[in-house]
Amino acid sequence: MANKEEQKNFDLVDDLDQDDEEFEINDYGEYSKDDEEFDIIVGELQEIVISDEFEKLYKKFLIDNCEVFEDEEENKMEYMIIFKNYEKVIDGFIQQELEKKIEGFQMNRFLELLKERHNQIDEQILDTLLSFTDFNNFKQLMLDYKKQYLEEQRIEKLKTIKSSRKTLDKANKIQPTNIFSTSSNKNDPLAGLKNFAQKELPKTKKQPTQDIDPDQINDEDLRPSFFIDCKQLQTPKVNNKKK
Repeated sequence: MANKEEQKNFDLVDDLDQDDEEFEINDYGEYSKDDEEFDIIVGELQEIVISDEFEKLYKKFLIDNCEVFEDEEENKMEYMIIFKNYEKVIDGFIQQELEKKIEGFQMNRFLELLKERHNQIDEQILDTLLSFTDFNNFKQLMLDYKKQYLEEQRIEKLKTIKSSRKTLDKANKIQPTNIFSTSSNKNDPLAGLKNFAQKELPKTKKQPTQDIDPDQINDEDLRPSFFIDCKQLQTPKVNNKKK
């Protein structure tokens, strides 16, 4: 019985030792002012990068320029012009926002701090920062986004074509309405028209003809019937007696 209790105590001590090892903090040196400055800048930088305003600006620039770049060793002069514009627009926006949030901020100072602490920042943000100062990183960024953008465009076109086909198929299934249809045969839209054409029209009775002597025809008989019923108009008499 005593052996079991001693074993439980040993297990408890081992568990405590493991907990102490998990929470052990290695002493790599004191937290310097440079570390504090770097952490403040990174915190503000993350807020800027995830903002809707930056995302719209950044995405618009990539869409407008990515298709110019080709995966080849030769770098065209146009690439450098776009790179300079990228620094001006994107880097300029980030620097302007950091200057608003952090008093006395300097981008060159931050890049110096970043050299020794590049493993302490998000990889995506690091790639964005490196694209400001290194043309090769910028070019690779544009090429990667170009592949992504063209693939998105291709998928969007396929969706549009598929949707158009569905609409066309649905329209083809609708039978046209036949105003002459009186038949229940829906498979033949001309059935009603055929039945209408097969109906016989009512026959009119023929009037017997009479032989007429031309010498017995008067002028009045040659006039239309409506003249026969008209009475001759008489002009009123005017009294021309002088007073």
